[in-house]
Amino acid sequence: PDPRDATKNHQSAYDYPDTVKQYIQEELSHGTLVGPDPKDLPFFLPRSPLATVEKPGCPDKRRCVTDCSQRRDGELHGINQWIPAQHHRGEEYKIHLPRIQEIVQCIEFCKKKYPGTRIVMFKYDFSRFYRQLYVDPGQTIYLVIEWDGNVYIDRVFSFGNRGACM
Repeated sequence: PDPRDATKNHQSAYDYPDTVKQYIQEELSHGTLVGPDPKDLPFFLPRSPLATVEKPGCPDKRRCVTDCSQRRDGELHGINQWIPAQHHRGEEYKIHLPRIQEIVQCIEFCKKKYPGTRIVMFKYDFSRFYRQLYVDPGQTIYLVIEWDGNVYIDRVFSFGNRGACM
């Protein structure tokens, strides 16, 4: 891969610097970001720009996003260009989260299959879901961000990386 090096972040990152700072501090505390890296590294690290977006249903909260696509003139120039869309290991996939109707159908199926058995469910917080999946260490050199003059290497999938949903 030869992704474009982003020399600056998107305006939304600069408009909400506290969101970006909080994101970086939290990820450093979890060990998912490494850095800040020395300025005199003997190899080139292509950076992806950061952005922030409003969280759906939470107008007072924002999510930090790594723009791994870096679209320009309708074409991809970021690391997502080398990650196939809708294919993983040669097989086509389509990802969607279950709707309420599908969850109800699953419960009804379990009740019929195991009558008289108590059905136990749980709710999982997906807010850090991608941030728990480590990438191959050889790929981390393509998962680089910069903030406030400091460069960080991401060790896990970020929101905005096409490979995260696989």
